[in-house]
Amino acid sequence: MQKDEEADKAWDGLCLYVEAKYTIREVKRTAKDYPYQILHKIGDPKLAFKELFLWFMLEHKNPETGKTPLEEYVEEKVSDERIAKIMLTMGHIIEGPFIVARGFKGDILKLNDITGKSYAVEVENPDEKQRKIYAKGAVLQARIYPWLDGYKFGSISLIMAKIDPVVPKR
Repeated sequence: MQKDEEADKAWDGLCLYVEAKYTIREVKRTAKDYPYQILHKIGDPKLAFKELFLWFMLEHKNPETGKTPLEEYVEEKVSDERIAKIMLTMGHIIEGPFIVARGFKGDILKLNDITGKSYAVEVENPDEKQRKIYAKGAVLQARIYPWLDGYKFGSISLIMAKIDPVVPKR
């Protein structure tokens, strides 16, 4: 997948912008508006907050502005049109379930949705545990967003099942 240092800096800037503009209490208050099932299935409070924060940043509309924090950030802080376009595509969330079609090749995981459409999802520096969890045939509930020429996770991923490939008998 293509790398873009300026886009990566803009992502970091978005995180810092949201952390500076919104309090943890404000983010937690939006949990009642969170529309997905994943949040209620995460046992670890830190991971649950990370999930809520990602959703808040990319998808939650501020009732006062009618915009997501992502859209506010791009409008207020991003002057480069190319970077603004890259950032705004992040709002085009695709919700799973997904099936791992191919385990990691480098830091790229190939996922298929239920229609069979494929997505190359980048996971930065996947560790050995991630490589085992995201094995071919794993079914996961997650959200992804477009990033440059591929996708990145826009949520915590929950492994729902493991499907062993069926080999027809001859």
